[in-house]
Amino acid sequence: MLLFVLLVSPGTVPLLLRSQNHQLCPTATEVPPYNVFLGADQAAIYVARNNVLAALQTTSGRPLWYVQTDSPLLGNPELERGILYAASETTVYAIRASTGQLLWHQTPEDSLLRGQPLLGAGIVSMALADGSLATWQASTGRPLWHVALKNEALFPAAIAQGMVFADTSGGSVVAVRTTTGTLLWKQPALKGAPHLPSIASPTEVSVDLPSGTFSKRQTQDGRLLWRHDFSTAAILTSGEIAFGQGDDRVYVSQQNRRVPGGSLTVWGASTDMRLWQAATGTGFLPPLVVGDVVYTGSQYGPLEARRVEDGSLLWRYLPGSLPLVVMTVAQETVYLGSSLGTVEAVSADTGSVRWRYDADGPISDIAQDAHAAVVIGSGNGFIARLREETGSLLWQASSLGEPTTLVRSLPWRVC
Repeated sequence: MLLFVLLVSPGTVPLLLRSQNHQLCPTATEVPPYNVFLGADQAAIYVARNNVLAALQTTSGRPLWYVQTDSPLLGNPELERGILYAASETTVYAIRASTGQLLWHQTPEDSLLRGQPLLGAGIVSMALADGSLATWQASTGRPLWHVALKNEALFPAAIAQGMVFADTSGGSVVAVRTTTGTLLWKQPALKGAPHLPSIASPTEVSVDLPSGTFSKRQTQDGRLLWRHDFSTAAILTSGEIAFGQGDDRVYVSQQNRRVPGGSLTVWGASTDMRLWQAATGTGFLPPLVVGDVVYTGSQYGPLEARRVEDGSLLWRYLPGSLPLVVMTVAQETVYLGSSLGTVEAVSADTGSVRWRYDADGPISDIAQDAHAAVVIGSGNGFIARLREETGSLLWQASSLGEPTTLVRSLPWRVC
């Protein structure tokens, strides 16, 4: 499985979830576990779970609205200009975030949907299960164009400079004009390359090619600027690889297939020079880059903070509950969630644990709302909002429709 690095700018609060409509969830027949994914803006906390999108009032957890989709959602909805875009296996939805009003929906006739919506330049683009690429106007849902390649599936990866960049199942990279769907260029890569995300800028597109390969191409014509091929041994032993880019650096995190553990390698994006490398633990978790620090961890190993400049270790922390399944950085805290249901708040500066919270269900997502409170989604179907300073419970809401429990002053374990 191939993942990419989450890049977070200093001071940016990651918004990992969004949602919509009146009371939370009408279906009381489902049983845990649930995947509950979260997001937030100034107005609400948004919740995505199975085939329901919902919005909760930030301060009380009171349901504002919900929208039930025709089938389970494929992933996190995307929020842009006050509109939530989400996709089930059959339908793309555009929903007003403030009211839960359905603005438009589109159901392709010939194929199921695949992946999450990609937004940009006023369009919504998605891969279809038949291998083609479909695009709709973001404001109205009007179908714009549909493109397919012979014997190759398309996966939209980035939108920039009036182009949609897409990877193909054959390892090529293509550029398609956003307004017309015209294929502008196609550049082949190594045969059999898996799909990986691309990162586009006004002049260059960073293209993640096969396992062990990273390249940079000219945006306008796809001309290769440089490519780094990792050693054959690294490719053969890599069970999972994550590519990412930030601050003129490329972060490559991989897990070994034949022996426990993994490594994080940092390359100069402009020079193609290896800057530094560090060992990581067993069980894949993508690193998080925040400012001049990269946080790297694993499911069964310690969390480490290293300087992006030279890889020097700032601190190391061994979580009290393993395996880890979620790692989020917000403000000055690293939040760790385990499959056993524990959330740990670790100081981003010192690596010392600030508090722990037991959610009684595997953690599926951790976010921070506009008021800097911590919001978690767990596998027992509950959403909880915690004080950022202490981890004490502010309120808890059930995605099965039970009344919200509002807690005004509840002591908790503070470490």
